Amino acid sequence: MEMAMKRNDCTALVGDLAYKGKEGDKKYVWMQIEKVYGTITIDDISDSDLDTLIKLTVDGWQRENFIR
Repeated sequence: MEMAMKRNDCTALVGDLAYKGKEGDKKYVWMQIEKVYGTITIDDISDSDLDTLIKLTVDGWQRENFIR
C-alpha cells in the first residue's frame, strides 16, 4: 500500500489487505486500484464508503494445505 501511495499509476495490490473507510489518506489509493491478488478485510465502514471499491476485482487465493 505504501508504494501505491507514492505512485499514481499503480492499479494492483498483492497480499492480505485491510480497508477502513475512515482512512481518508488512503482513500484515493483505493480509488485507483483495479485488482487485488489476495484478500481484503473490510471493517467499520458505511455503505457510502464502499463506493470507493466499485471497480475493484479481488482474485482471492489460499495457500495449499500440504500433508506430510
